[in-house]
Amino acid sequence: MEEPPKSNSTASALWGAFTNVASYGKDLTQDLRGIVAGSDRTDGDSALPAADDEDVDAYIEDLERSLIRKKQEAEAAHKQIQELQAQLALRPSAVSDTPRMDELQKDMECLRLQLDSEKRMHAEALDAKETTWAAQVAAAEQETRRLREESHQLRARLATAPTDVVAESDATMQAVDDAVSTLSTVLTAADVDNTYDDSTATKLTKYVGLVSSRLIALEVDAKALKNTLHAFLLSQNERVDAFSLPECKLKLEAISQKRMTDHQRITQLEASLGKLQSRVHEMETAAKSHNSTLASTHEMLERARRDAKDAAQKDETIRQLQDKVNQLQRNTEHLSHELEATTTELQQVQAAQAAAAETSMETTYSVMDRNSELERMVYSLTEELKQAKETHQADQAQWVHHMQANTSAVTEAQWFEMSTRLELLETDKRVAEQDADRLYTELTNLQAVLTQFQSDRVAEDARWRAKVEEITALGEARAQEAEGRAAATQGISSDEYSHVVAALTKKEHECDRLRDALERSAAHLEGDNIDKRMVVQMMIQYHESPNKSDVLEVMGRILGFTAADKDRLLAHPGRIKSIPLLGSLFGSDAPPTQPMDVEGKSFTDAWADFLLKETK
Repeated sequence: MEEPPKSNSTASALWGAFTNVASYGKDLTQDLRGIVAGSDRTDGDSALPAADDEDVDAYIEDLERSLIRKKQEAEAAHKQIQELQAQLALRPSAVSDTPRMDELQKDMECLRLQLDSEKRMHAEALDAKETTWAAQVAAAEQETRRLREESHQLRARLATAPTDVVAESDATMQAVDDAVSTLSTVLTAADVDNTYDDSTATKLTKYVGLVSSRLIALEVDAKALKNTLHAFLLSQNERVDAFSLPECKLKLEAISQKRMTDHQRITQLEASLGKLQSRVHEMETAAKSHNSTLASTHEMLERARRDAKDAAQKDETIRQLQDKVNQLQRNTEHLSHELEATTTELQQVQAAQAAAAETSMETTYSVMDRNSELERMVYSLTEELKQAKETHQADQAQWVHHMQANTSAVTEAQWFEMSTRLELLETDKRVAEQDADRLYTELTNLQAVLTQFQSDRVAEDARWRAKVEEITALGEARAQEAEGRAAATQGISSDEYSHVVAALTKKEHECDRLRDALERSAAHLEGDNIDKRMVVQMMIQYHESPNKSDVLEVMGRILGFTAADKDRLLAHPGRIKSIPLLGSLFGSDAPPTQPMDVEGKSFTDAWADFLLKETK
């Protein structure tokens, strides 16, 4: 089972169902009126294609809507042209910024030159500092070599001295003490504290090892620093000049101060440069946007001119259709009133639906089922009424022929008076039937909405049925009064009067039977079955009707199509036209229907029997 739709989708579905039921109810009412009215049109008049007139009216309405839309688009394009022309009038003001751009570019060039000079000065300062570092490295290397030589000498002495000699000479002890003191000046305080309690020989041995390790580390650091300086000098295309240490220190201090000053100045210049670049970027962006606006303006101007030409060509057609528009406006006003009433009812229903959100799901399903059943019955009734119309036209032609044969015995004055009375009777009956049809249509539309509220449905149905019966009784009373007036009229032959009364009685009986059958069919709509003959009629209607999308929508609701199935089916309208059979669309061929034996019965009797059988 599909998931229940949301409130917006439910409202859209209900609105679509109202529209479909109203349109099909209108066609059904017209067909019923054509069957029951019994107009005195001739054979030539009865052969006029009403469907073609409706198609012409629909085409004229579509053409008028398109012309009105084109005219509105032309007016909007004209307004846009005026606005764009006003903008183009302000175009020369943007050219005055060109000297300012030149000045900004000159300032940028000056700033670039200053930055280059500052970079060169900064490179010179770095070169001087690197020279100082190189001198310090050379001094450290000399000290390292000296310490290394002393270390080798001490190691040689320790290697040649015997280990079992307890007393050493005073000269040797003095040399060892000097060596220990010298090495202690090179080592750190932590290393000296660790060997504070050891003997002189042990101290000397440990000091020599520590100094050797430090010398190796200094050699590695010196080589790395030398390589770094060499790489930097190669990148700057400079060489190291020998400076004395005092001069290097003084120059280094001066360079440091100058570097700080230059760094501040560079920061200020970079900030100014960033501002100038942002302004240049803004100017470029404004120029690009202005150029794009100008190009779009030209395109819109050309398009507006073409639309204006098309509108000028269609003005003549609009003037020719003005009379038709005036006539259609009255119909539009009437339909707008009905639409407002229906919209009000829909808003009330939506408010009630929001208040009863918990029970709206099941009610929505019942409404959809009810709508599908109503649409199915409307299609069936439409198809059957077409056949009934043809039968009625044949009966009417026979009746007219019979009337013409009988008029030979009646004078022209009597015939005119009798025709007038008959027209009055038919007019009264037609008014009553129109009221009944209108009320019945309103009842059908309201039932599609009021099924959401189970408690009010019975009361509303009873009230509307009472109104229908009251209108029917009123129509019957008017018909009886008309019959009484016709009976009281002098000069009418008894044969013609009896024939007219019999025809009127027969039509009233047929109306009662059809009304009863329709009520039973409406009660039968509570079920959840699908008539195969109805599906066949819907497929025939799909191939014959120009509005194929509406027919497919009704078929999808009846057969339980999902939203994805509907989208896939409507996405390929060209393929659907080539489907020859019902089974090729739904997966299986429908079995052939049994032919109905209607010999000896009128169409209305057969139709009423069929409806009664279906309701049972």
